[in-house]
Amino acid sequence: MKMKFIWKQVGVTISIHDFGKGFHPEDNEKKYQSSGIAAMKERMLLAGGQCVISSKIGEGTSIEVSLPLTGDQRGEKSDQNSAG
Repeated sequence: MKMKFIWKQVGVTISIHDFGKGFHPEDNEKKYQSSGIAAMKERMLLAGGQCVISSKIGEGTSIEVSLPLTGDQRGEKSDQNSAG
């Protein structure tokens, strides 16, 4: 398994790749609409991010999730309480 975390000013990306047997992602989503794969994609979309899953029989599976960071998450202060 290989994992990579990328933290930038605008967001975070996590990539995971295993070297297992792999599968056909589109077949899995059609059969199991409530599967973990569909749930991961839905949660990332609801949070404003994205989830990309690729897999190939005999070569393993890769999952990449990306999530943008808001100003507060980047350590920026809000101006809402400023008098002006």
